[in-house]
Amino acid sequence: MKRHHFTHFLVLFGIFSLAIIGFLLFPTDKIFQKSIVLATASSYFTWGVIHHWVHKELYLEVILEYLAIALVGSIITLAVM
Repeated sequence: MKRHHFTHFLVLFGIFSLAIIGFLLFPTDKIFQKSIVLATASSYFTWGVIHHWVHKELYLEVILEYLAIALVGSIITLAVM
């Protein structure tokens, strides 16, 4: 893996790590947890667009794929809360 890929995926790891930490620190605050889910999905989508834009691989299909995964992940997570 190239070094610039490593830093990009380190940021993605940080996004998901902060989400998990937020869930663990506030287990009873459902409104805050829902906010974490939405913020994580938004961050994931934004990260994906930026990552592919930097590597000049950004196409409509890529944007729609990241959007779909963020939406499905959010809907599933919010449904089980």
